[in-house]
Amino acid sequence: MTMRKIYTLVLFVSALFVGMFSQAQNVTTNGGSGLAATYATLDAAFTALNAATITSPVVINLVANETSPAAGYIITAQGTSTNTITINGGGFTITGNSAPTANSTHDGIFELVGADYITLENFIIRNNTNTGAGNTFATNTRYEFGIAQFPASATANGARNNTFRNNTIDMANGVAAYSNSFGIFSTSAELSNGTDITAPTTPSTADNSNLTITGNIITQANHCITVVSLPLTANFNENGLQIGGSTPALGNNMTSASTTLATGTYNLAVMTSNYGIQVRNVNNSLVQNNTVSAPTSGAFNTVGISVNNSAPQTAAGTRTITNNTVSISSDAAGTPIFISIDAGNNNTTNSQGNSIDLTISSNTVTIYQTTTSGSVSGGSLIGIRSSALATALRTINNNTVTIGQTLAGTATFNNSAVDFITIAASTGGTEVQINNNILSTGDLATYGIRTAAVFNGAIHIAATTGI
Repeated sequence: MTMRKIYTLVLFVSALFVGMFSQAQNVTTNGGSGLAATYATLDAAFTALNAATITSPVVINLVANETSPAAGYIITAQGTSTNTITINGGGFTITGNSAPTANSTHDGIFELVGADYITLENFIIRNNTNTGAGNTFATNTRYEFGIAQFPASATANGARNNTFRNNTIDMANGVAAYSNSFGIFSTSAELSNGTDITAPTTPSTADNSNLTITGNIITQANHCITVVSLPLTANFNENGLQIGGSTPALGNNMTSASTTLATGTYNLAVMTSNYGIQVRNVNNSLVQNNTVSAPTSGAFNTVGISVNNSAPQTAAGTRTITNNTVSISSDAAGTPIFISIDAGNNNTTNSQGNSIDLTISSNTVTIYQTTTSGSVSGGSLIGIRSSALATALRTINNNTVTIGQTLAGTATFNNSAVDFITIAASTGGTEVQINNNILSTGDLATYGIRTAAVFNGAIHIAATTGI
């Protein structure tokens, strides 16, 4: 071979490699439902997915790190129980774009809008690193949601039967935490543009039923997991929620930022406290084997796990909170309200006449407060609270509750309430079983088990220590 031919061959091979490099494909697929085998970016793959008719199972795999589009990744595709859609991050990292919509309050790195049968798994999701005004709600330039799902309209096409599993979500990404950040957010009370939805007057499918959230690690979100449905009416009933599962591996591990209270408004979501897990208006919900840690550097209101309603239940159902570990701590004086587990109903009547079995069992909850100066007064420390609810049965069994405080220097404590277990008033024939719980504390003035002044049901207490 002549030198000229060798030189030409080298140039050809070099050009081939350059061309291949310049056309790097970050995504592979199984080719299901007519998708191409590869795409340059995840956003390009989702554009094709959203336009496709889903006629066979789809698998999309990320094979390199990416920065999200400014608007985040939007998924609207609707799979079925047979033709599911699996989106696998492969352990690669998605970082939020540095220029999301300025001052928007509904930016999500991933948003499912009316999407069905989606499994989003094995991603590392990180907020952008904007600081300064980026952390202020009115002038923010950060993402509110790591993963979020919304209905496509106020009356139809909710995001249903979706699964978020084994993702790592960091809503601070090494800089100051953003007070309006949610690790995972699901609502059928708002559209993705922030428009509030009111209870429909005709039968609706705009609910996000049958959501499963397992095995995720969520850090530095003021609200780690929030699931909010419309108030339940005769025409609307969001049903089926699993956060965690039957084994520790299925549980979610989350650390709330708890740096300051959020200032934003999200329809029906309670924003006056920071939450590890907040669930409202969802029938048949299971919260199991999760770990919630909320270390605070100030006197902010914090709730570990909350499963409540704001309206009567439209059908009989259950709420189960079991085998979770919740730890809330503070190192500052002030008037905080700390509640490890809060479950029940905020309404005073159950006009639908339906019963709800509430089970809070085998949880380990700890509240610890310490300060070296100033006064801690007026706030409440509550291990487990069961609020007003006309249920068939409330069972609070086999929980371990520890509440502690440490004084140093000139500090003083004068909390308005330090309760291990609080049972609020009931308007129905509720029966409460409180058995085999362990209550532990230092030298604090506490109520072991406190019930409201008005209570119509029977309370059975057995084998509970530390009262």
